[in-house]
Amino acid sequence: MTAALFGTPAGRVLLALAIGLIIGTERERHNRRHGGVAGLRTFALVALLGGLAALSGSGVITAIVGALVVLLSVVAYRGRATLHAGLTSEIALGVTFVLGWLALSQPVLAVSAGLGVTLLLACQIALHRFVRVALTRRDLLDGLTFLIAALVVLPLVPDRTVDPWGLINPYALWRLVVTLLALSALGYIAQRTLGPRYGLTVAGFFGGFVSSTVAIAAMGARAHADARLSAPAAAGAVAAVLGSLLYLIALVTAAAPSLALALLPPFVGAVVPTLGYAAIMGWRAASADPGEVAAGRAFDVRLALVFAALVAVFAGVGTLLTGWLGPSGLLASSAATGFIDAHATAVSVATLYRGGEVAPGIAAMAVLIGLSVNMAAKMPAAFALGPRPFAWRVTAGLALLLAGLWAGFGIGRLV
Repeated sequence: MTAALFGTPAGRVLLALAIGLIIGTERERHNRRHGGVAGLRTFALVALLGGLAALSGSGVITAIVGALVVLLSVVAYRGRATLHAGLTSEIALGVTFVLGWLALSQPVLAVSAGLGVTLLLACQIALHRFVRVALTRRDLLDGLTFLIAALVVLPLVPDRTVDPWGLINPYALWRLVVTLLALSALGYIAQRTLGPRYGLTVAGFFGGFVSSTVAIAAMGARAHADARLSAPAAAGAVAAVLGSLLYLIALVTAAAPSLALALLPPFVGAVVPTLGYAAIMGWRAASADPGEVAAGRAFDVRLALVFAALVAVFAGVGTLLTGWLGPSGLLASSAATGFIDAHATAVSVATLYRGGEVAPGIAAMAVLIGLSVNMAAKMPAAFALGPRPFAWRVTAGLALLLAGLWAGFGIGRLV
């Protein structure tokens, strides 16, 4: 019934009126606290005018009515102009007219934009406080750097291998750089919001679902920026490893439940000590008082580039090992690809196992080898991308994971 109503011209005019009422409601509440001349009725009528102008189908009428709205906005602004007067309500009035006009031809876009405008107006004071107080000039530059890297450079980078061996894909490497910058910025935002005691642990755990290696690099950069953050950053890195491990278990379970059941002892053996160590690290980081921590930077582009170079080196080593030992050796292939991505290795093996192409014992061993190689490769990465106190803490967590993984495998074999 709703679709039928707003599918008619009259219904879309009512939709334009509704958009004006929504925006006008927010402006009415704003005027009660800060004063203003345009409220609920004004915004509703302006949106209705936009809808009726669009319904008329006349460009002349639309131009005349639009000019009238602009003129009235200017008069209203001049009538209340002071040193600190803004143009927010007057500009919002013009936007409301355009949205009312747009509701006749693109109702979904008009409603979405109207809700976005209302949210922007409602958060006006909070946004002003954030920009003027919380946001630093360095934050602004880092934000622009990330947008350029993600929206300008990434689409221009070729998505194909550019070397004779088929190893280097500039698009894939730059996408890793962008991911690292994003996760590092997430940790920075979490630190600024929750404080270094809790923010880095939370950011690290969720970052592990994307890439624990990237998250470790991001936490290493945070520890490099301020040595007092070594413990909280290490807690975040170990939490990232835990998140990555849980994600791998979920992927294997979804791809081949029986293989996940066979791997239950080593998985439990890996999760339990890692969870305990992460909890202890998180508690110690929460109990420690790093004092006043400088804002720092959202990310370090140089460390992101170093990380991409490490990935390229690991990819080359993995490919050489596979070529040397032969592509038919699943265990060698798992070890080689484990350098790059344990999740992809595990899912590939689980898919082969589900298709009956791999025996259960070989499949389980391949998953464990790929995961072990991937975790072991994070140890030198932690030292390369973070200070030594951070790297030793992360290495201890990774060693516990590997010890628990293979202890669980041994216990499972005995049982």
